[in-house]
Amino acid sequence: VKDDELETALESELKLLRGDQEAMMTRFRSEESALRIALAAEVEVREDAEQRYDLLLAETEQLQMALRKVTVATDNAHWASNEVERQGMVVAAELEQIKSSQTVLRASKDAEQRARKELQRLNRLLLEEMQSENMSDE
Repeated sequence: VKDDELETALESELKLLRGDQEAMMTRFRSEESALRIALAAEVEVREDAEQRYDLLLAETEQLQMALRKVTVATDNAHWASNEVERQGMVVAAELEQIKSSQTVLRASKDAEQRARKELQRLNRLLLEEMQSENMSDE
């Protein structure tokens, strides 16, 4: 009888252990499934973050290239502005030379006119002198 009781007790213990084992296996499968879902979500989040990082990196490179172009354009604009200013100074200096030349030319024309008038006066005097000599010779 004791063997039957022992066997019944062992069978009942074995059933309990099997029930515990099945419960543990069910919990294990549930946790494994949850971990797989969490891992898949983590992989998806990481891949999404990597894609966003790559996009940001590409945008940053484009912005740096655009900044370099703007810097070159700004430098060119500064150079052009300086060149225009330099050319303006050259033109102003040339204009001053032209004004000075015009002043000298006016003075030269005035002197030429005075010299012509003086020459005409001297020619008249000479002519008068020659006429008076001719009259005195006659």
